[in-house]
Amino acid sequence: MSGISGAAIFSGEPVPGSWTAPLTSVFALRPEVVTTSLAAPAGVMFRHASSWRHRPGGQGPFALDGGRWMVGEAVLKNRATLADRLGLGADGAGLGDAELLSRAVGRWGEDACDRLEGLFAFAVWSPARNRLVLCRDRMGEYTLFYAAGADAAAFATLPTGLLGLPLVKGAVDEARLARLVMRAPGAQEDTLFPEIRQVPPASVVVVTPGGVERRAYWSMDTGRRLRLPSFDDYADALREQMRDAIAFRLPVDGSGGLGATMSGGLDSTSVTALAARMLAPEGRSITALTIVPAPDELGLSGGDDEAAEIERAQAAAAAYANIEHVLVDGAGMPWAAGIDDLQKVAGMPAVFSGRWYAFHPLFNACASRGIGVLLGGQCGNYTFSYNGSQYLRHLVRERAYGRLLRTAATLPRKPWGTALEIAMTKMPPHWVAWILETRARARGQPTRRQRRAWMPARDAWLRDQGLGRTLPDNELDNPMLGGSPAETLWAQYTRNNQGIDGWLNAAIRAQYGAEVRDPTFDADLWQFCLSIPEDVTHHPRVPRRLIRTAMAGIVPDLVLRQRGRGQLAGAGVHHMALSPDAVGYCRDQMRASTLASRVFDPEAVDAMIAEIPPAGTPARPQDVRLLDGLGSALSVGSFLHWVERGRPMNGLQETVLEPSVPPDQPDAPADGARAGVPGRRHG
Repeated sequence: MSGISGAAIFSGEPVPGSWTAPLTSVFALRPEVVTTSLAAPAGVMFRHASSWRHRPGGQGPFALDGGRWMVGEAVLKNRATLADRLGLGADGAGLGDAELLSRAVGRWGEDACDRLEGLFAFAVWSPARNRLVLCRDRMGEYTLFYAAGADAAAFATLPTGLLGLPLVKGAVDEARLARLVMRAPGAQEDTLFPEIRQVPPASVVVVTPGGVERRAYWSMDTGRRLRLPSFDDYADALREQMRDAIAFRLPVDGSGGLGATMSGGLDSTSVTALAARMLAPEGRSITALTIVPAPDELGLSGGDDEAAEIERAQAAAAAYANIEHVLVDGAGMPWAAGIDDLQKVAGMPAVFSGRWYAFHPLFNACASRGIGVLLGGQCGNYTFSYNGSQYLRHLVRERAYGRLLRTAATLPRKPWGTALEIAMTKMPPHWVAWILETRARARGQPTRRQRRAWMPARDAWLRDQGLGRTLPDNELDNPMLGGSPAETLWAQYTRNNQGIDGWLNAAIRAQYGAEVRDPTFDADLWQFCLSIPEDVTHHPRVPRRLIRTAMAGIVPDLVLRQRGRGQLAGAGVHHMALSPDAVGYCRDQMRASTLASRVFDPEAVDAMIAEIPPAGTPARPQDVRLLDGLGSALSVGSFLHWVERGRPMNGLQETVLEPSVPPDQPDAPADGARAGVPGRRHG
């Protein structure tokens, strides 16, 4: 794992020694992490890195000219371009990413962020000017948080690195908590602690004794349109964009081990297959990890049957000799395993955490195999594998009804669902909210409106925070109905995901030591996909034709032919039934918290606990209510109790460093004995 932290004192006095423990507490959880420090004038900086890194070379902190001090972490995409602009020549190849970052910042100052591509976050302290500069990469893949006062400022990769400092009182912002509990959108800078702020993606934050200033240095151009001579040219260009996004995320010389999450869907298998093809000439391999749900959870996703999805994942792995395919057993892992610790490391409660439980077996499997970098395909649905629902709305606005009917027929959904998607573009918001709720009830799948209703929060407390259970669903579920498809996709991502994904990935790095580097988050890949004209992306007869064409001959036909999405993770209520002690523990934590007792109704919580089906009972679609409502309440209650106890990070040491199951347990049986699930392993 990696991270940075530090502090600056505006009066010129040294940073108190008592600040070191809070600033380094999160990063001390992993035994392989090496921390280097630099005591700058009136400041201190820490660089925390695993024994393996992306490239050899200095990790920092660094002393720059002009009396400036800098610390940062980076996985840079445009290394060659930067080295050329800096006049480093062949010497640039021998520099580590953090060191190359320091050269760029030394030359261009905070304007370096305009020239950087890839993953990065850095801080620059100028004692002579009493000026602390913080910067984060375009998509927010690396995180950076800060707390600022009149006399001092501090920063860290995770907000937990700032808790315990005099700058932070540690009290929870109840208004922000209410918005989080009810899944209402908030500002990207917000955390649960009012003194701690997040540096937004693609932003520079400057902290001085006079206050805090922020500016965005980059934005997605949703109005750009790309015109190429032929459809095949688009497919070739997409494939190259994906290669570029993968290439710089790979660990150099195999250091740290490489893995990928592979559900059997088109997105994750495309990333894994491309990575395998790129690594083969070097004699390197990749470990593909597929979560196998419990037998009584199969088929609950509402999409393709998960057993068939596992077969597709196996077919993708079998196509490449350098893919080792590991089936991660998701059946026996207790519901709370890893969730309680992960939310405390993150400094963010696991609200609506239906699939957080899968992280523990997945990342334990990474740890047992020495996997330091994990690829994925989480954002494929927004980019190269986008399903076209926003395009339908666009065609309605353009009154292109012929193409609308031809395109709607190709989408991977039932005709009446497609018709509703189209009709909702012309409906008042309250009609849309009612339709979404009715449709979700029929499917046993929740909308945000239902999830808010399921949360056992006290209505009186919500009213005190200026909220209720009737937030504008049309705004939440369908932001920017009037925009172009590119505008809508980008608005949905930035509102619902951007910033949170990097935050969660930073916590995973701290807890498990594995770094998630998802190529589908790449800014250039996003810009390329959003720039493709809609009539190229959406073919009237072939859904997702562009990615299918680009991956032809790379991904097996069995995967290319599927119409659904990768779903493997299961429903999770099965795990609650297996974990009565864990459920009881979290309930007791909730009851012991003064704030949690104000937020949640204990009688409603107990009633939901009583509804958990016995272990071994086939899970029902409606059980998602328990996972979303009860699971979120228990997680938040436990988190709030931890905050009120003073956030003892040392209390996480044993549970974080010791897997709750032996290292060989996360894998499914190689003979596929469980529930008829194919269990073949390749490699």
